[in-house]
Amino acid sequence: MVMGILHSRYLNDLGRGATFKEISKSIVEKIAVPAPPLEVQDKFISFIDQIDKSKFILQQMIEKLELLKKSRFIEMFDSFFKNEKSLYEIKKICNVIDYRGKTPEKSDTGIPLITAKNVKNNAFIEEPREFIPVENYEKIMTRGTPKVNDVLFTTEAPLGNVCRIPGIYNKFCVGQRLVTLQPNNLILSEYLEYALLSNIFQKKIWKNASGSTVKGIRSKLLVDLQIPVPPLRLQEEFKNLIYQVDKSKLVLQKALENLVGKV
Repeated sequence: MVMGILHSRYLNDLGRGATFKEISKSIVEKIAVPAPPLEVQDKFISFIDQIDKSKFILQQMIEKLELLKKSRFIEMFDSFFKNEKSLYEIKKICNVIDYRGKTPEKSDTGIPLITAKNVKNNAFIEEPREFIPVENYEKIMTRGTPKVNDVLFTTEAPLGNVCRIPGIYNKFCVGQRLVTLQPNNLILSEYLEYALLSNIFQKKIWKNASGSTVKGIRSKLLVDLQIPVPPLRLQEEFKNLIYQVDKSKLVLQKALENLVGKV
């Protein structure tokens, strides 16, 4: 209750300062805070505690679902990593689109620009939102056109984050510390994503990384690294698991959002 007041616009309006606002001790001391009966406060605290417990349980369930995908991947494909006949260089199974080194002009609106900042904790996040001018799209996109479900790989700062491009944009650009991998007909994006996230492949990345301050990997080295290519039927089986688990995660995430909205 008190926290709600302290985070309100009311406090912002009390702030003083041209560059950034601050509140003096004398102003804070004069703020009137409602004090309902202790019985009401106790009920509110109990309500908050229940919400926090439910949030914790939901978050644990979401984490377990993500672990399920990774553990299932290991069960299905670990043996292929140890079989040299199954290993292919990335450049043999993917079209590699690399716009690193090109810094496009940005604008307040236009075509969405996906950067390494949008690949966080091996998931796609929409923030920060950056754009390029619509009229610049054709002249910028000369090295290839990334598509929905292509796999993004961060080559530095941070190194080794991976995710698939979600279907939230009709048209978009990719650049800045990212390589886009478009699988050929031997490999599925869903399998490729988790193969790149596997401990075995991540160790290869860091072994080939360079840089004293910020570790990164050159595109030429990355595409020479190998991953196994198992039969498509197994990849399809894993893909189906991914989508089923993600559906369950979405339900839990919505439930979590609803809980947060109640506070």
